[in-house]
Amino acid sequence: MWLLRKVFATPYADIAEAEQIAGASGLNWTIARLNRLTDKAPAGRPYASTGQLERPAGLSRADAATLLVDLAETRDHTRQALNVRGHDKTAQP
Repeated sequence: MWLLRKVFATPYADIAEAEQIAGASGLNWTIARLNRLTDKAPAGRPYASTGQLERPAGLSRADAATLLVDLAETRDHTRQALNVRGHDKTAQP
């Protein structure tokens, strides 16, 4: 874990700064933190939460694209940062 924190310290700091800038703006924004993008076939609606993900699961690029369009059209999660994982038939959301 120490090594991972060291390796990813700068990228995570950049992400945190970008999220702070978005939050301070007067814009309507939604941040989607997509986990483990894959080239697999669509698997179904991804799980999105404002909290931490209990169990990350691979997310197909097709499912990610569908989710991003839905978020832009519905604006249900305006001014929220979402953690997104792929559809996992064995896990409860």
